[in-house]
Amino acid sequence: MDLENTCIGALASHISSQIGEPCHAEGNRVMVPKLGLEFVAHDVSAQEMAYGSSVSVVFEAKPPDADSGIRVLAVGVGATELEAAIDAGHQWAVGVFPVVVSYVLDQDVEGVETSPMIVGVQDTNEKYAWVVYIGPVVDRVYCEDEYVELDKGELDPFAAYKPIFDAVHPYAAHNKLMWIESFSAKYPDGEVDATCKLNNKNWVEGRNALLNWSSVWPDTKGNLLSKRQFLIFKPTAISELQSKSDLEKQLDEEMNKSKK
Repeated sequence: MDLENTCIGALASHISSQIGEPCHAEGNRVMVPKLGLEFVAHDVSAQEMAYGSSVSVVFEAKPPDADSGIRVLAVGVGATELEAAIDAGHQWAVGVFPVVVSYVLDQDVEGVETSPMIVGVQDTNEKYAWVVYIGPVVDRVYCEDEYVELDKGELDPFAAYKPIFDAVHPYAAHNKLMWIESFSAKYPDGEVDATCKLNNKNWVEGRNALLNWSSVWPDTKGNLLSKRQFLIFKPTAISELQSKSDLEKQLDEEMNKSKK
C-alpha cells in the first residue's frame, strides 16, 4: 500500500466536500484551482501500537510553482494502517485546511476564529498590524477504553492561542506572512511534552509556552491527552483592523510602562 497516495486521497475527499468542488489526487498531490494551491503529502511513516496502527504525514500547501509552502504534521490512528492513513487526512482537513481556506479566500469559515493583533517596537514609533486566523483545537485521547470520561480542560480556539500570544510578539515586527503549528500532550504519568513550529521551523519560545499551558491541564486519569492547533498571521494595515483604537491604546500603555 502506498501510504502517501492513501493520505492525499483521504485529504482530497475532505477538500472536495468542504469547498464544494471535485478534487482528484494524482500521485502524492492534489491541485485545488479554487485556492490556487496544491497540497502534497511528504514524509509518511507508520507505526504499530498496542491498540492498532498510527500514521504520521506532513501535508504541504503551496502554489504549484513554489519550492516550498506551509508544512504541517498530521497523525492518524486506526485498527489498520489504511484506517490510520485515512484518519491522518481527516485530522489535517479538520484542523488545518479550514484555516488555509479562510485566509486565502478572506471569508468566514466554520470553526475558524479571527482576531486582530498590533505589535510595537520598543523605543520607536513602529507598529505592525495582523489578522490572526485561529484554527480549532483538535484534541485526542489515547486509551484502551473508548468510553472513558475525561476532563479535557479548555478546548476553545483562544485557550490554545493565548499561551503563545506574548511569545510571538517579538517575532512579529515585520510585514511577512507567518504561521504556527502547535502540539501539546500530557502523558499517563503526568509528564508533558510539546512541539511548536513557526514558519516550518522549531520555535523554542513557543514550545516553552505550550509546556507551561499543558502542565496545568486536568489529571488525565492514566491516559494520554493531546491538543493540536494551527494559526495563520496575515500582515495588514492598522487602519483596516477592527477595534484598532482600543488595541493601539493598550499597546501604548504597555510600551509606556516598560519605559519607566
